[in-house]
Amino acid sequence: MPVLTELSEDVRSGLLEKSATKTLDKSLFALFPKNIELWMTYLAQAHPWLSEAENLRNRAAFSDIVEEINRQLSFRIARTISERCPNWLTQLVTKWHKTQTPVLTLNYDTLVERCAGRNRDIYSVPLTPAFMRTTGIATDGRKQSFTLHKLHGSMNWFYSGASDPTGETIYYLQASRWENVPPSSLWEGTASDKVPFIVPPLSEKGIFFQHETVRSMWRQAGDALELADRVFILGYSLPQTDLTMQYFLTNKFRAGQQTFFLVNTDNTVSERFKKLFGDNLTFNLDFVGVPNPIPDFVERYVSGKL
Repeated sequence: MPVLTELSEDVRSGLLEKSATKTLDKSLFALFPKNIELWMTYLAQAHPWLSEAENLRNRAAFSDIVEEINRQLSFRIARTISERCPNWLTQLVTKWHKTQTPVLTLNYDTLVERCAGRNRDIYSVPLTPAFMRTTGIATDGRKQSFTLHKLHGSMNWFYSGASDPTGETIYYLQASRWENVPPSSLWEGTASDKVPFIVPPLSEKGIFFQHETVRSMWRQAGDALELADRVFILGYSLPQTDLTMQYFLTNKFRAGQQTFFLVNTDNTVSERFKKLFGDNLTFNLDFVGVPNPIPDFVERYVSGKL
């Protein structure tokens, strides 16, 4: 999956191919190069120096970018699942299942669900299966496995696309197979009139977090974080613009009682975490700045060496 700068480049290239969005390159992309977070933050707000028509055009461009994000990530997922699931990911998901571990993720993709398999109900909040829009058949009870808190939504969760989705039903399509299935075939007949419920990479995400289901998920994730003695941060670099996660982490950690294991190729990630938490946390930096930090971490983690 791409990091933020790579996703920005992919989305920019896709938008330049469309007549309706190619003019963004002369304004927005030039002002904030390789930063989709700032593009969307600007477009999502109604600016007083712009006319109503211009603000509405910005809102339309915002929706175009959300659609392009989904399209680009669908390409990435299709390429990834055309090969076998990596052994380290299978081992990690199996470990999570056996220990019923709370897992917090900011990713939109469905690779973890696909690796977990079809018989595991792992989402931390109750979502409505999309097939119930036509059949009305109830789902099975919750399985005993790990709990997945998808804090920024997911590509297989769907809603109307309204600017204020508070109270709206969120549907999901089960992603339970590690195989290449065209995304469009999954939507047909159940969610073809919906759009993916993904919280865009905005510096301020308040509008999307008003939905009671999303708020419930964040509260559960906060409870899980407070209870944990060890917190494993896999691949997340704590960017300065992600104010939501900074507020969340500093509000929910237990000073002097937790160890954060940082697992990242980025050597500077430890500096950002230490700046945020100071001496209130113990950090393990064994997996920072090494070539394959996550597979190396998983090997030690599943073997019981950590």
